[in-house]
Formats: sequence, structure tokens, C-alpha cells
Amino acid sequence: MPKEDEKKIFADKVKNKAKEERVPIIAPADFKDNGGAISARIIFKGDEQISPFLKLAVLFRKPVVYYNDVFYIPNSSELYELKYK
Repeated sequence: MPKEDEKKIFADKVKNKAKEERVPIIAPADFKDNGGAISARIIFKGDEQISPFLKLAVLFRKPVVYYNDVFYIPNSSELYELKYK
């Protein structure tokens, strides 16, 4: 299976799990991560990290941003990312 198909399947899994846990996902046309203002970048990878990542969104009461096949939770000076592998 091509990697792009695997990324799409992963994105669908995240979106379905987010719907179950009632976490909003927004997909903006453009997303800037304010690299200079970010003091910490925490990266989650793979299927087993979907639930812990979404729990952070609930904890911070923030929507998840979906941009360029990566899910983000911007929180103050930290940026949490969920990537496929």
C-alpha cells in the first residue's frame, strides 16, 4: 500500500476517534506554528498515540488543527504534534 494511502487511513482513524471523544478538528487553509514563540515541540507518532494526543486537546480545551497530514494542538508556548509514523 502506498504511503499516501496509509497517511489517509491514519488521518481517518484520528478523525473518527476525535468524533467519538467529541474533540473538534479544524482544517485551516494556512497554518503557521509561530516557530519563534514555541518553547517546546512535543511529537506523538503512530496509532497507539492517538488517544493520549486527543486527551491533551480535551485537557487544554483546544481544538485540533489538521494541516499537511499532521495534527496539531497549539497551547501557549508549546506545540503538540501527531504524525503518522
